Amino acid sequence: MSPFSEVRHINPNLDECLSQFIMEYADGFCGEMLQTHIKTGGKRLRAKLTLQLANVFNIDLQNAFHWAMAVELLHNATLIHDDVQDGDEVRRNKPTTWVTYGVPQAINAGDLGLMLPFQCIEKIQMSDTVRWKLAQTLSKHSISAVCGQSLEMTLLPKRDFSFDSYVESALGKTGAFFGLPMEGITILAELNEEHRRCLVELYSQVGLLFQIQDDILDCFGNKGRMRGADICEGKVSILIVEHLYLYPEDEAFFIEVLERPSLEPELIQRCIDLFSEGGALNMALHELMVLEQQICNSEILELYPTQRSVLNKLLDTIMAPIHHLFDTPNEMTL
Repeated sequence: MSPFSEVRHINPNLDECLSQFIMEYADGFCGEMLQTHIKTGGKRLRAKLTLQLANVFNIDLQNAFHWAMAVELLHNATLIHDDVQDGDEVRRNKPTTWVTYGVPQAINAGDLGLMLPFQCIEKIQMSDTVRWKLAQTLSKHSISAVCGQSLEMTLLPKRDFSFDSYVESALGKTGAFFGLPMEGITILAELNEEHRRCLVELYSQVGLLFQIQDDILDCFGNKGRMRGADICEGKVSILIVEHLYLYPEDEAFFIEVLERPSLEPELIQRCIDLFSEGGALNMALHELMVLEQQICNSEILELYPTQRSVLNKLLDTIMAPIHHLFDTPNEMTL
């Protein structure tokens, strides 16, 4: 069982509270759509991380809980919009919001999820100055996520398969949602700005690690949707980046594959086999190992040693779905 799968000693009713909160502000059809998406499940990883961090910093439980809900609602809003952009029909083994309600209404549901977090902040029992800083933080990380998502969507049209561009995109769209919980908690804990910056950067790097893991999982694990969905969506994943670094002569082939409106299962499997047999998978796994080591050796952890337990649990949770890949005879044959 994942270390983050159960946090009942901190948070017994996160889903119930999310449901009640949505009903409080949007008890009509739009709220119902957002509720339907929330009820498809999910790990609630970012909300649970928020509460774990709050526990370490001795933050008032109710204040932490409202910040956790703000983070979770914002994250799910971006998922609804992401499904529309990518044309994903399934998430968490359930029909996506746009499939159930249509694209225009899915956009409305996602927009609602973008706005509700500011009402969460209103409920936090701190000074107006602290609430204003939290609102600024919410806006700042939202901007990063949108810009990262937008950058990712330009990589294929621009034929940009560089590792640096991939990292910039991932730090924006995914890193923002790991830096966000930490930055809010550091504001509630009233840490100094330099320590806050270092901790947020650390957890943003965790977000990068999560994205690399997620890209690998898409082809070599189970994400609750079709295997190789990123290939079908034309995404420049870490596996594409690593493969084209090793075999630049394959660029034309992968451009043609990624730009196709539909792909046969056999072609998807061929791509996955190329990643495995050509070394891209091993390179991506190596990137993960190096990044994880850098995160664990971060200097800021010397000042906040109690962070290590939360961080180690989080890293274990992120890596668990692809743990089987590190047990193969092929491991790290670079």
